[in-house]
Amino acid sequence: MMQAAWYERNGAARDVLVVGELPTPTPAAGQMRVRLYASGVNPSDVKSRMARPLGGPRIVPHSDGVGLIDAVGEGVSASRIGERVWTWNAQWQRPDGTSAQFVVLPSPQAVLLLVYDLAPADRQACLAQLSSMLSQGVLKHSIGAVFPLKDIVMAHETVEAGQTIGNVVLDIGH
Repeated sequence: MMQAAWYERNGAARDVLVVGELPTPTPAAGQMRVRLYASGVNPSDVKSRMARPLGGPRIVPHSDGVGLIDAVGEGVSASRIGERVWTWNAQWQRPDGTSAQFVVLPSPQAVLLLVYDLAPADRQACLAQLSSMLSQGVLKHSIGAVFPLKDIVMAHETVEAGQTIGNVVLDIGH
């Protein structure tokens, strides 16, 4: 079983979003399963929840996410297991999105994230430079708010009300 958020009817976040346990999905042929660490809450997710006809009895919202491939179906190379990936359009025309601990999707929808390993001194210098650029206003981050999965209602309400500049992210945790 996995932790997930979902809705079974359209409406306001507070009225329809539920957080609980769902069965952990298994990838079919051509698919992979991603263990998610974060899920983006986009304005399109809010609009879908409010008015788009449901594509199944239950909708696990959100299209964007980041995580680690932990299982693959037939026809997908096992060498992809362990890759850090970004998922896109996970819930587009499908009932299962990224507001869950796991999502199963077609392999092209899990894009490899190139993460460069830096030596500790280089990492420290890089973070110091980024912090300096942020404080000077030269660089602006795009994460406006982070919420735990259990607070998905507040995350959706923040997006609905336009109360943040930047992206709203759910920390899926494990």
